[in-house]
Amino acid sequence: MSFGFRHVINEDNYKLGEGATPFDIRGFAPKQMWQKPKDPETEWLFHNSKIYAEFPPILPPVLSKMAPHPKKPQGGFLHHTDDLTAIEEPLLRPDINDSDKKVFERIVNELRLDMTMVESQSYQELMGYCFLCYMELVPIPPSLRNAWKLAGSRSRR
Repeated sequence: MSFGFRHVINEDNYKLGEGATPFDIRGFAPKQMWQKPKDPETEWLFHNSKIYAEFPPILPPVLSKMAPHPKKPQGGFLHHTDDLTAIEEPLLRPDINDSDKKVFERIVNELRLDMTMVESQSYQELMGYCFLCYMELVPIPPSLRNAWKLAGSRSRR
């Protein structure tokens, strides 16, 4: 905020206790912060968020049931053992909808991916990058920018 960023896209929006790095696990991803209601940073975020939108996964994790890849303890990738009730409804449900299955087949053919996700790169491309979020923060009033000596503030003479 000190540099005036108000529009944020976060692609490492891990659940609480998950993350690829120790910093990720510390609880500063937006999804993690919403799960800590008594935290002062969460309270600040709540009062200063104009928009929070989380994009659901494109595909359900059940599609990766043929993939031999173990569930990553740090999270970040959907896995066929994931509970669907714990995630947003996926955009496509090729496992239960024929028209979605045709779209899924077209996607994997265009991208030259392995539909079964046995191949590691295909699994990463199709089951990763879930729960991206977009946030818009409220602007900081000029008087506070000046008082706090933030970037972009004008010094009073």
